[in-house]
Amino acid sequence: MTKVHVLIDPEKAILRRSRVLALEKPHSGSFRAFKNWFRDKKPLRGSGWHLLDDEDDMISLHVETDPDRLSAFIQCYFSYHLRKERATPPSWGPMYYYPAERIAWIVAALCAIISVILLIGAIVILYFVRPIEQRLGVVGSFTFLFAAAIALLTNARRVEVFGAAAA
Repeated sequence: MTKVHVLIDPEKAILRRSRVLALEKPHSGSFRAFKNWFRDKKPLRGSGWHLLDDEDDMISLHVETDPDRLSAFIQCYFSYHLRKERATPPSWGPMYYYPAERIAWIVAALCAIISVILLIGAIVILYFVRPIEQRLGVVGSFTFLFAAAIALLTNARRVEVFGAAAA
């Protein structure tokens, strides 16, 4: 039997380690689902049982971006109704997929509806209100509602909310 000697280039090893350390933690919802599946199905026994105890020990090869608030709300409270079943081995039990495209489509539709309501609502109310003081109040109210909708329903930064409200 021959022995194979592998020489490790220290620079390559350092670069590989830095790339691994740069990987991010998994999204907490994804990690929780992963951990619950392993706890229910028990594929790891013995010393492997505690591998999933500390979330800080986990890394993810692909980290999803944090969804905006409206997407997170729909995903949290209505994803059960949007699920699709996936074909899996029988020992795994039923496994579901929650397509992000459906949630994105719903969020886009809701944002369009809210935008139209704010825009048309402001125009209609301004048509019926005559005194200039009340008109200024209506403009201020709808500007506030628009800024609040952007701030509460999206991940917009404060400067982006100010810019959109000013526009």
